[in-house]
Amino acid sequence: MLKRLRWFTLGALSGIAGTLWALAYGRSRVRELAPANVAGELAARARARLDDARDALFEGRLAMREREAELRAELGHERAAAAPPALPARSSPR
Repeated sequence: MLKRLRWFTLGALSGIAGTLWALAYGRSRVRELAPANVAGELAARARARLDDARDALFEGRLAMREREAELRAELGHERAAAAPPALPARSSPR
């Protein structure tokens, strides 16, 4: 009899614990998927991608100007030796 009572008690406790966990998990997922949270997450990701693209463009322009200065120096143009290449302006400081 005690053996059955022990197994019944363990089953009931595990059922209660599983139900409580499922309720807590479900509530947290509902909060995560609320429209305000989803919109905020999408906006943050878009800003990060835009910053990455801006940095890539800045680095590309800088590399282009450096390479142009190297080529002009190889060709013997006096302009390349007189002034270093101008750095492109960044649109937003970090």
